[in-house]
Amino acid sequence: MSQNVLTNTTTPPLAGSTAISVLNQAVDSLAKWFSGSATPTASAAGLSDLKGFVWHDTATNTLKVMNQAGSTWIVVGYFDETYNTFTPHVNAAATFAADTGSAANTYAFAMTPAWTAYNLGGVFFASVAHGNTGASVGNVNGLGAKAIVRRDGSALTGGELVAGTYYPFLYDGTSIRMLTPPPQAAAFTPTQALFQNQQASGSGPGESLSGGVWNRRTLNTTAFSNIAGASISSNVITLPAGTYQVWGLGPFGSASALQGRSRLRDTTNNVTLASGPQIGTGNGNSYWVSEFHGLFTLTGAATIEMQTCPTIGSGGGLSSSTGDVEIYASLMFNKSA
Repeated sequence: MSQNVLTNTTTPPLAGSTAISVLNQAVDSLAKWFSGSATPTASAAGLSDLKGFVWHDTATNTLKVMNQAGSTWIVVGYFDETYNTFTPHVNAAATFAADTGSAANTYAFAMTPAWTAYNLGGVFFASVAHGNTGASVGNVNGLGAKAIVRRDGSALTGGELVAGTYYPFLYDGTSIRMLTPPPQAAAFTPTQALFQNQQASGSGPGESLSGGVWNRRTLNTTAFSNIAGASISSNVITLPAGTYQVWGLGPFGSASALQGRSRLRDTTNNVTLASGPQIGTGNGNSYWVSEFHGLFTLTGAATIEMQTCPTIGSGGGLSSSTGDVEIYASLMFNKSA
């Protein structure tokens, strides 16, 4: 530390040794930025004022300079004695811009002090007043509108800026570039519905299937659904317009030789939406699980049935008496659009 008087206070003439000592002390203090914990005063430094005076404040490990009015110490930066680094002080007010825009996708950034020109590498922070719904522009201190782009330079598409949120921006010479990564996509939630014929453990399917005709399968339970507008009533499903994947399972069987297949039928438009293969055997006393799956699109709401056509009259499944709910038919929809 060195906080010596910077001027000679002894009336000349001075002895050579005295003059050299005074001069060396002053140079030492100047070379060390008047380092010390005591706040310098003009009188202590032997000066008329401290305007522009540089001081290394060892109490706070900061480098300071007196303003031109001689009234306030300005912090220039900070010393880190542990890692031997110096960090310049950043005036937050000089890098923060208030968004005064009045509509989404158009942003007016008011810097204080104001920018007088767009300069390559200029960085500022801003809290936006409106979210964006697509490509957007920003105007700093009325210097002209510039496209706001993602950090990779691509155009905004909507949702990148959220009202009331702080963002860092950089002028890249052409555009105002966001320095934050693009928002992550929202967690995907499948849009699905599962309809079943559920019966109590040990109970039969509650239906008999006639041979040689298409039989509407019993579907009495909505096991799960988050498809808006989807419902079931009297074994008939109503689906809204959209594109769907479907998986269907329906058992049937008999003590006699039996074959059959199942399908998904749009009874509003009288078209088959999905169909499974013919299955069965020439032997009796067997049960089969008829399966189908497919992809279809409805242009409007429609009523849907799951249907099975056995070659002869048959039952709709076997009970298990395991204590679990019996499942005799199952129909799963996945709505993709």
